[in-house]
Amino acid sequence: MTPSLWADIAVFPYEPPLVTVIVLSLFLLFMGACVGSFLNVVIYRVPAGLSIVKPRSRCPRCLTPILGRDNVPVIGWLVLRGRCRFCRTWIPARYPLVEATFGLAFLLLCWGEAIVPGYTLPIPFGEIEEYPLFGIAGYHFALVCGLGAAALMTYDGGVVPAGFWRVILAIGMLPPLVWPELRPIPFRPDAELYGRLVAGTADGAMGALVGALLGVAAWPVAVIGARARSGHLNSVAALAAVGAFLGWQAVLAVAGVVAALTLLQSSLRGIGFVSRFPWLGFVAITTFGFLLGWRWFVAHSLVDKTRWLGSKAPLLLIPAGIAGTFALALAAGKLHRPISRSTPANTLSTPPAATH
Repeated sequence: MTPSLWADIAVFPYEPPLVTVIVLSLFLLFMGACVGSFLNVVIYRVPAGLSIVKPRSRCPRCLTPILGRDNVPVIGWLVLRGRCRFCRTWIPARYPLVEATFGLAFLLLCWGEAIVPGYTLPIPFGEIEEYPLFGIAGYHFALVCGLGAAALMTYDGGVVPAGFWRVILAIGMLPPLVWPELRPIPFRPDAELYGRLVAGTADGAMGALVGALLGVAAWPVAVIGARARSGHLNSVAALAAVGAFLGWQAVLAVAGVVAALTLLQSSLRGIGFVSRFPWLGFVAITTFGFLLGWRWFVAHSLVDKTRWLGSKAPLLLIPAGIAGTFALALAAGKLHRPISRSTPANTLSTPPAATH
């Protein structure tokens, strides 16, 4: 692993033509926004047990199907000035915001991981040609979409179904069985694993297992404000998904940052600052931030030391990470100020599905 990110950048200049930058950026932004538009449907319908295929997107008031030209991400909402074309019902601004957010996320991931080859990935530049970079960017975007959609479901006071998590975990586990290079850091950096199936299975299983254990450690704070016992499932499944996609080293880092953020949030609540930001929201944002800074993190953190810790790395780092996550989560749970039962912590009025 190259010791310095800046040293790598210095020997890898990349200056595409301006026209190429503009056209490609707009295309990626639009494609990501289209995915965000679909996620708006998922976020509204999945917790309600509705089909995400039928019926077509329609106004909930007049039940008129949305015209194709009005369903263009962001642009359709702006052209209609936030109202239904037929009955003039308000369409919440959240819908274009979700579309724009996922569009920007896709744009940043593609530029950082594929278009500027390996810029944000923990891969030495001399080995980049061995990795399916656009495949990695799409693979990581699937993780960000899954976590983001789940976070918005809980933000609306809904329950994320177990079937939703099964789909996300399947996406995280199955593709690396064919392309183990989708995970840049194997679970044993010092060991040579023979066979793509063995490598892909071992990396995913180890990451998912460590993520699930970290999810259990996060229970003291992940269940706050959650409906029924859904917080237990969310914490275990979300961090297991992060581990399945990125490996056990990455999920240790993500869980540690999430635990610290929730402790900070609970501390602010203790002095009168009330936030309805869901625990899954911290997981989604932290995971996306980690992806953008993955190369820097590996070059400047203990994760890179797994190379010289060798076979002892999991035995040393995993128990320490789980214990630290549990300690921070327990402290956050103790600091959390109970809220009146008439106003659950994460319950917001679900915006009308004006476009769904």
